[in-house]
Amino acid sequence: MKRSIFGTLKRVVRSTRGDSMLQTTASIAAATIVAGATVPAVSSYMTRAKESRASSEVKSTATMIHALMADLGKGNIPRASDDSRALALMATPGIVPPTEAGDGNFWTAPLTDPAVGDLNAYLYTNAVGFKEKASPLHGRGWCGPYLDSILESDPWGNRYMVSIGLFGRRNTAVAIVVSAGADGVLSVPYNMTRVQTTEEHGDDIFYPLE
Repeated sequence: MKRSIFGTLKRVVRSTRGDSMLQTTASIAAATIVAGATVPAVSSYMTRAKESRASSEVKSTATMIHALMADLGKGNIPRASDDSRALALMATPGIVPPTEAGDGNFWTAPLTDPAVGDLNAYLYTNAVGFKEKASPLHGRGWCGPYLDSILESDPWGNRYMVSIGLFGRRNTAVAIVVSAGADGVLSVPYNMTRVQTTEEHGDDIFYPLE
């Protein structure tokens, strides 16, 4: 952005050759004010664009998880095609954000943890090995890919996460898809209640699955 400001000033200097010193100084001052005002405007636009992208990806991921569960005909997401135990967490690649809540150990579990599933393996590649549906309209089985492409980290480099282990808890807790937001700190609790889904939690961007 500095390069743009300096470029503006250079153009002003070139265009004011032959003017008086006072005129040149006034032109440079005006250009500096305009260029300086542009910087925060562009920064604000980029911030909103990132927030919009994260919100869109969080919501679409929630929709696709519902589609996966409907196709599999299960009340939870199993750890593997031949494992009846449910996943506690789904996550994309990316930085594991620090947490504010006391149950951070649930959010910070690595992808190598057996209770944590690679979200793309379930929604895009079927690396988990689920039996595929014979027909999109009939039977049970994986019928993806559910995503248009691999879902990478959020716009700030942190991983998206899904507290999938809470799905179906009804009155006790609500599963969510979440991004830690621009500050990179996860403020939502893992065991989120239905009331808490209506509240703000730092600048986290989240969407309930239920």
